Amino acid sequence: MDIAFMVRDAKSGQSVYPLTVARDGIDVEAQVAKGEKMLSHAVIHAAAAEVPVTPITRVDLNIARGIVRAVSELRISNVIIGWNGEVSTKRRIFGSILDQLMEDLNEMVMVSKIERPVNTFDRMILAIPPYAALENGFSEVIRSLKLMVEQIGGSLVVVSTKERGAFVSGRIDKIRPDLDIHFEEIGAWSELPRWLDENRLESDLFVLFSAREGTLSWRPGLDRLPRVIAQRYPELSFITVYPSEVDRVQTGQDRSENTRLLSEERVSIQLSCERLDQMLAHLLRDEPAIGDIDVDRIVNRLIESSDGYNPEVMPGVFLFESHTSKVSEQILHIGISPKGVKVKRAAHPAHLVLLLLSPKEISVQDHLKALNSTAKLIRSTDVLESLKKVTNPKEVIRLLTNHS
Repeated sequence: MDIAFMVRDAKSGQSVYPLTVARDGIDVEAQVAKGEKMLSHAVIHAAAAEVPVTPITRVDLNIARGIVRAVSELRISNVIIGWNGEVSTKRRIFGSILDQLMEDLNEMVMVSKIERPVNTFDRMILAIPPYAALENGFSEVIRSLKLMVEQIGGSLVVVSTKERGAFVSGRIDKIRPDLDIHFEEIGAWSELPRWLDENRLESDLFVLFSAREGTLSWRPGLDRLPRVIAQRYPELSFITVYPSEVDRVQTGQDRSENTRLLSEERVSIQLSCERLDQMLAHLLRDEPAIGDIDVDRIVNRLIESSDGYNPEVMPGVFLFESHTSKVSEQILHIGISPKGVKVKRAAHPAHLVLLLLSPKEISVQDHLKALNSTAKLIRSTDVLESLKKVTNPKEVIRLLTNHS
């Protein structure tokens, strides 16, 4: 409730909706009564803070589904939910209910593990992974967190990779309210735990900007981080925030942007390469403008950049990019390996490789915009399975066009 009060824009006049869901069954009346008692405490707490609230009770056989139904009916923009730091299986991020909620909700979600009163935090540390600043819900998340820092009266430290640091700071500085922010850069995203070891304080609130699977900034390592942080720093209060994807409902113009770079001539199917560098080299050697020496240089650069951050955008799908003087227009190469190619530090072999090349003349912003569109080309494992079986490039274009 305290977090909800702090991220809420007081000028908006919007209400906060405390929600309890009772699981339908023989003791449902007792559960509803227990929930109503909890909601009464929430209402009193809100009254003391002079925040308008509308308490909600739902009954459903499935807890996550009850939450999703309430969010849809009430047009909720931000869901704040608690987590105790425990996970039942290694394949889950938070646990069965929370993981299901993440799959079914497109709104902003803040999963909170709070170990001390919110008003005792002196500093918020916000960790932003590469490409996160391109997510549609980025501005909404940053605005909410800035409002929270303003309410706490503490300072804000933003940690991002050196490669994306200037872009991240530029975007954050444009989002109100205006705050004094200290920007920290790490060489690679994998260095974040070490940075925390050396810099975290007892009075810190750590916030991880995460992403849902299949979005531009998602990587398998993001799913593991909440568990790692909870185990490594059991006394650390932290929030894992997922940006809204509501704006991702695509218009015809969006779909055109996603598919404009698709070309049958730049699709390679049924590849049998044993190594990732071989697969990337195969794609580039089909490009007339790039000679063999330049192919090797670009491949080496792509492999080196992937050492710092996993290029896997969903299981089996890898996205590589280069802003290079070797091409005169934006081009997209697609490679498909039914057997799969092993990728260093990746949980899955690469079955589909997307390789975006932009000329140096194109601005960084336009390159990143094309990168964002490319990441949206495939969001379904069913489509990936179909792509493994294609027998001609035209079928690849059809599957990606229909899907996007």
